[in-house]
Amino acid sequence: MRQIGILILGVVFVLGIQAVRAQDTDLIPFSWTKGDAAFAYPADWAAPISSDTDTGAILMLMPQADGSDAHVAIETVLAPAARPFDLLAARLSAVGVTASAPTNTTLGGLAAIEVRSSAGDGIGRATVRADGSVLLIYGSTDAPTGDAMQLAFEQIAASLALGARQMPTVPDGDGATFTRMGSERLEAGTAALGSLQPGAAAQTWTYAGATGEEISVFSTDINRLETLNVRLRLNGPDGVLLAENDSHGGGVLYGLFSLYDAALSNIVLPTDGIYTITVESVFGAGVYGIGIARTQSLVLNSDSATRVQGVIDDVFAAETWSFAGHAGQVYTFTMFAAEGTTLDPALRLFGPDGDLIAQNDDARDVALGLNAQLVQVQFPVDGIYRLEATRYAGEGEGAYEIVIVTTS
Repeated sequence: MRQIGILILGVVFVLGIQAVRAQDTDLIPFSWTKGDAAFAYPADWAAPISSDTDTGAILMLMPQADGSDAHVAIETVLAPAARPFDLLAARLSAVGVTASAPTNTTLGGLAAIEVRSSAGDGIGRATVRADGSVLLIYGSTDAPTGDAMQLAFEQIAASLALGARQMPTVPDGDGATFTRMGSERLEAGTAALGSLQPGAAAQTWTYAGATGEEISVFSTDINRLETLNVRLRLNGPDGVLLAENDSHGGGVLYGLFSLYDAALSNIVLPTDGIYTITVESVFGAGVYGIGIARTQSLVLNSDSATRVQGVIDDVFAAETWSFAGHAGQVYTFTMFAAEGTTLDPALRLFGPDGDLIAQNDDARDVALGLNAQLVQVQFPVDGIYRLEATRYAGEGEGAYEIVIVTTS
């Protein structure tokens, strides 16, 4: 369950989307949302560790081997109070490295400066982004291990792409990019990124499903450029096509950004086994997000309020909750966006036959603002109902809570 209480564990779009296995280049692609950058790091280095600073955020990378003080840091400074060179010099000086005079280079496709220490124990680059922020990458180590640190630094810097939802460049790959970030075996609740390009207009992913499990699959133009139209196909372990979708017809109350996105909603898996999800370009090229969400269950409480929590984000545009309802019962459903989020809640309720019973974007009660509410909905028959928590017009993301109370 993707609940608020475990949100801090959902580092997919906090630290980024990290591949489970190394690519052919022995590098692991990584997406760092806080720094709005993607890159690849050596497979024998530990996973990056992100933290906030007074002026931005910093990401630390270190070898897995014990006893080495080698490190590479990537830092974003949102409101720089000094020149890029002075910022680099200060970072290296703090670990005992004296920076050389700057030379011109590039970083992430932008003009940059580079400094090196004469002893070979420190190196750094810096560039100014379009919004005025400064992106720094720097590394230091004991002199005896300087070559290894500098090699890692060069690989990371060469792979860096500006924009967390872009694919990093493969060093020495003639400008080629990685084709995916995240495991090819999808896990429910964990997003991944893929890339569709001319000559490679389809990608496949797998999912280990169980008999009777109900899932939804989402594929979105993660950068919202409206230049990539994707189609989704789900095939069972026996290869039989179970569902496909090109342009999802849910409209603005479904939560997808545009009709170019695709979704397979509430698919009940017929058997245990490995399912195949294919993402195909109808037209266009670019980076897309993909994710699988399980339908969650709740039990209505007739004596007090029923409360459930979840998260809507760029990939997971909706979450479905199923529950048993009885003919004649009357309930009111209210979806609240968590404080400080950009989420514009929307609710849809479907009956046991799959027909839409009620939907709402902005509650009639003006005191609820943009929160959504289905007021005094009477269930027509006994059966399993589905409540869909989503957002209006694909905009905003964040945690939410649904409060359900009986009104009869």
